[in-house]
Parts: sequence; C-alpha cells; structure tokens
Amino acid sequence: MDESFPSTSSGVTIDDNYLLRRQSLIQELQSNFPKSDEDTCLPDNQQRSFSSATNTEQILPDPRLGNNSWCTCGHCILMPSSEECVCCQEFPNVVLEITENSTCITHNQLFHTMCLDKRIADIHYIMITNQPIPEDISIHHR
Repeated sequence: MDESFPSTSSGVTIDDNYLLRRQSLIQELQSNFPKSDEDTCLPDNQQRSFSSATNTEQILPDPRLGNNSWCTCGHCILMPSSEECVCCQEFPNVVLEITENSTCITHNQLFHTMCLDKRIADIHYIMITNQPIPEDISIHHR
C-alpha cells in the first residue's frame, strides 16, 4: 500500500510544496527581521517605575476630598471617599426632581420617603447588593 502524498503537475508532492513554502517564508521573515539579542519588542515604549507612579498619586490628591467647593446645591457635606463627593446638581435626572423653589434634592418629599426612611433604605441596600445588611455597618453609611 503506497502512503505517498499526491503530486502536483510539477511532480513535487503536496507535502514537499508545503515544506518548501514554509521554509521560504521563514527565510523571508528572518531576512526582513534579523535576530538580535539587543532588540526589544517595543523599543519606544516608555517604562514607568512603580515608585514614580506612587509619587505621582501622592502629589495629586483628589480635589474633592476635604472640601465641598464642588457642591452647587449648598447642602453637600464632607465625605470620606471621592465616590461619595457628588452633588445632586451633577445628575440631570435628579435635577428634574428638584422642586422649583429649591436647589437640593433633599428638600423633595420623595427623597425623604425613598432615601431617609431606614426600612426602605435597608430594602434598597439588599436589592442592590443582593446581600443581607452587615450588623457592623453604620446607619449613616447605609
């Protein structure tokens, strides 16, 4: 039983064609991109040391922490994290709910019902986190 590969019109088997083409491509790539131990993949890629990143972060603190100059409604208080340092005036959908004679969402009765009622706030917490309320969580951070 002959296990040789089929031949092309030139008499070279398909397997030989594949090997010749492969070898030719390898040689072409090697001639275009000669091997060098000093070559780097991205020679112009700037490297940043870990210590310089840490120094930059220490130099540029979050401008919202430690003050409430970002507040435009006049009722924001200092908060411990930058995620909490937001004003109701920064959210267009919230601004729509502020009554005409007020500048802050906290004057809206719906805000008092939905956000300040402990039972409803607990339900919101459970729905958002899908977890029970931890016993050690402060009532002011719910």
